[in-house]
Amino acid sequence: MSIVVWNVLLVSSLAGALDAELKQLDGSTRLGQIVSVSADDVVLATTAGEVKLSARELFSVEILSTDFEDEFDNDEDIRVELTDGSELRASNFRVEAGRATIDLQTGSHVRSATRTIRSVRFRKHNRELKEQWQAIAQADRAGDVLVLRKTNRTKDENGVEQVVTVLDSLEGALYDINDESIGFDYDGTRVDVSLDKVDGVIYVERGSSRAVEPVCRLMEKSGSIWNLKSLRMDGETLMGVTVSGVRATVPLDQLAKLDYSIGNLVFLSDLQPESVEWIPTVQTRSTPPSLKDFYRPQIDRGFFGAPLSLDGQSYEKGLAIHSRTVMQYRLTREFRRFAATVGLDSRFRAAGNITLLINGDGEPLFTQKIVNSDAPIAIDIDLKGVRRLTVTVDFGDDMSDIGDYLNLCNARLLK
Repeated sequence: MSIVVWNVLLVSSLAGALDAELKQLDGSTRLGQIVSVSADDVVLATTAGEVKLSARELFSVEILSTDFEDEFDNDEDIRVELTDGSELRASNFRVEAGRATIDLQTGSHVRSATRTIRSVRFRKHNRELKEQWQAIAQADRAGDVLVLRKTNRTKDENGVEQVVTVLDSLEGALYDINDESIGFDYDGTRVDVSLDKVDGVIYVERGSSRAVEPVCRLMEKSGSIWNLKSLRMDGETLMGVTVSGVRATVPLDQLAKLDYSIGNLVFLSDLQPESVEWIPTVQTRSTPPSLKDFYRPQIDRGFFGAPLSLDGQSYEKGLAIHSRTVMQYRLTREFRRFAATVGLDSRFRAAGNITLLINGDGEPLFTQKIVNSDAPIAIDIDLKGVRRLTVTVDFGDDMSDIGDYLNLCNARLLK
């Protein structure tokens, strides 16, 4: 029996409701049962006793019994997006006098002003409808938008009838919403539009929201996602407030995952570099674009489609970089540290020989030669005050690029 399976069996014998896997930013994991959670820390009951871990060092807490794929795809859900990016799965949505009531799939209710709501989708979208919705949502507008679903019937060249569903939009002012209709003012005329004709509504954003970042993202088994600025556990219930000020009440048995990384870090692989330059060992006047594409950095995977890994351990996030490559990032937020686990890809390690350089605002922060005999290296660099970060994977002492495939795993900027 493996150690992991044995630990799970031991943990399941402890008193408590939820078996969980806790992942830390350094890549380590712990198995246990949730004792308490908050915006500041998480307490787990483990086979070795209770362990309290600071949220500043957490990546996530995931409930072991949750099946995300099966739980998160209910076609009958009403999708409510809040202005802070929270996404709620609802069974009903009503508005009266500027106050919305959202009946969640879990059976709980949310009441909030419509100014905290970005949009509501009443029906399922296929790929084409999703693209149409996004185009409508991203368009400039001065008022609320009523999105209508229409069915067009046409005949093709063979006379066969074709049915095409499209979305149309009207700009105006939204009023009350009930189970049958939506009050809407269009060009000064107020009408009640049957809900059967409506695909969704998009509220105009009134005023600018404060730049407050969530400390945690809570995911429910139903698929609702809450971006929270506060969180506490009250008995069998999780209580929180979203960044936009909406109060969340989630039964503990509905918890699927707590993502603390949203409040702690940004993965380098999720940022768009300001520039990327690959320089071959032998430079010519014109390097073929196909060669540059072949050696471009790989995002969240290794080269040639392989998983991103070091010494047999796989990583979900990171970059695979070939020498000689220079990547530059402009940091628009304040970060405290840059951390990662780095090493040569074991598939090509025998011939690898590189130098890793990390600069901040043109000043050297880290330099390390990495050869085929080196084990993976954990780096942790002070980034205070840095606004431009440069990562260079250079040739090693052999001045060759043979085997020079560096994996920069779990590369993250810590807030």
